[in-house]
Amino acid sequence: MADLHEKVLKGALGEKRLNPDEQRYYLGTFSERVILTILIKNTEKDDIKHFFPQAIEELNDQYEEDLFVKISPQIALNLQMHYLKIAQEQRINATIVDEKTSNSPFGIVVHTQSPEYVEKTDIYDVFPQLLSKKEDTKQTPQKKSLLRRLFKK
Repeated sequence: MADLHEKVLKGALGEKRLNPDEQRYYLGTFSERVILTILIKNTEKDDIKHFFPQAIEELNDQYEEDLFVKISPQIALNLQMHYLKIAQEQRINATIVDEKTSNSPFGIVVHTQSPEYVEKTDIYDVFPQLLSKKEDTKQTPQKKSLLRRLFKK
């Protein structure tokens, strides 16, 4: 009976939290607190999985406050445990957010408790060295074909 009463009040009055759509989008926090995001599709990339501990360590040194890691339930369970374990090893609060009406494209959200107003939060924007390593490996010199070498064209 209490559940029905609460549901009716919630429908009539709306949610009790401020900016619920924004909080659903950022896995339970406000956009001004977010300092790092990783898209769901990028959470399974090996370079991000290997770089994540270093990224967390650098963010922990950079921000004076406690960091929080929010993990989406939409990523694979083994990835959830991987990122949860890394955060716990760094002594950072980490939770797997189970928001039923979430429409977040993020697999990982790292945030602080106070506003930081970081404009670009994607891991490739925050840590451009991760992206530059990836671009270096893609740029391999093209070999000239046998005919071009013979005729020097």
